[in-house]
Amino acid sequence: MEKDIKPNTKQNNSSKGQENTLNSPVSPMQVNVPDNLNVVYTDSTFVHKNKFGIVLDFAQTVGPTNRQNVVARVGMSKEHAKALYDALDKNLKD
Repeated sequence: MEKDIKPNTKQNNSSKGQENTLNSPVSPMQVNVPDNLNVVYTDSTFVHKNKFGIVLDFAQTVGPTNRQNVVARVGMSKEHAKALYDALDKNLKD
């Protein structure tokens, strides 16, 4: 499944019209989601950080216990984490 997604870029209003911060035209981004990629449910998230970035561990509770199995790990820069935070904040308000 392919999706066209417009990149999230900051816009400025210059005398030449609207330009993105990279001074290049904004075009749709093609994102390929493989048909066999499954959605993984999580009921717990653990955040680890260092001076360069963060790692999110997504986990599932094992039955009626306190045990958590990590089912996915995602690492990113602090800048990307801040952009993710902003996107989540915006989408959770709707």
